[in-house]
Formats: sequence, C-alpha cells, structure tokens
Amino acid sequence: MCPAKHADRMNAFIKALDPTALSQRQADMTQMQASGVFKRWITIPDLWEPDFNILHNFGTLPNLDNKFNGSARRPVRCSPQLATFIEHHTAYKRMASGPEPEPALRHLLRACSVSAEKIFKGQFPRTIFCAVAI
Repeated sequence: MCPAKHADRMNAFIKALDPTALSQRQADMTQMQASGVFKRWITIPDLWEPDFNILHNFGTLPNLDNKFNGSARRPVRCSPQLATFIEHHTAYKRMASGPEPEPALRHLLRACSVSAEKIFKGQFPRTIFCAVAI
C-alpha cells in the first residue's frame, strides 16, 4: 500500500502546483539536467519490505545482459493498489494482452514528478526493475 499512497501524494502535489510554481520547477529541472545532476546514479535503501504474497503479476521484461540467470524474461510484480493508481491516475492504458511494466512505470514517473523525461532517461526505467518490483 505504501507505493500507491506515495504515488497518490506526489501526483496530488504536482497537480496542485499553480502555473508559476510549475514553470519554476520545470526551469529548475532543465538547469539540473544541463549541469549533469541526473547523470549520477543514486542508491536508495528499501523503504519497505514487499510482501510477495499480495503482489500480482504485472507482465515481464526482457532479460537484458543475461542478469537473471538465463531466463528469457523477468517477471514484474505490482501491488493491486499501485496497479489501480497507474491505471486510473496516469495516461497508461493496459493492453488486451496484459500489463506492460516499462510503459506503466514511465507513465507513473510522469504523473509523480515534474519533467520526468529530463530525470528518467534512456534505459533508466528498465534498470529500476533490477532493484524493485512495482
């Protein structure tokens, strides 16, 4: 439940910014991107211990660089609350074939941060799955 609550609070914060504050935050992000702030990799310790018994399958990702012991695909799990948040509060639309983790995470990051495309670039959303299960 914690990731869904956090996403909801961040989304509400972004939506509550008035146009001037939003413009200033976007300018701040542009300046930080230009100075290379987002090129640094940071490690954040786990804020909670996931209960894998309540997480639902949320699609799979390709096994890049064979990081997952020869498996062709890596399963991704998601709490029902976070999946509901993603599907109802972002532009992400679930495909008829099932959820797609990478687009879902990109939409979640856009809904919960200012200028997400400047912060989370390239393979970053995919690499985040190496450490966490959404």
